[in-house]
Amino acid sequence: MRSGRIGRAPSARFWSLVFYDRWFNTPDFSVHRCYLTGNDVVTEPDGTYEVILGPDHSDHPNWIDTAGLRQGILALRCLLPEVRRLPAATVVDARRVEPARAGSTSMINRQVTVPGVDLH
Repeated sequence: MRSGRIGRAPSARFWSLVFYDRWFNTPDFSVHRCYLTGNDVVTEPDGTYEVILGPDHSDHPNWIDTAGLRQGILALRCLLPEVRRLPAATVVDARRVEPARAGSTSMINRQVTVPGVDLH
């Protein structure tokens, strides 16, 4: 499981974070919360947010379920952005996240690969 402080929400008509498998298919979203819309994301008082991404259940409000997959792609999608800017993300070891926020003791300690995310 990975945690990343992504930054501030983009100024766009609509935006979302979506997890895809390596063939750009989403898990069954009627069963797995594999995406967050801009309206779903819980932000900190300063406007930043953190996302927990992984196959193990988390009680964190910004957890994205990979449906058991340990490899895939995390995409930030924006519709009609006010400014076109590449996003920046910081990936941190989920063991550094407060246990009450991470909601899981099964963590994974490895770096993210680009363009996809390696959750091993």
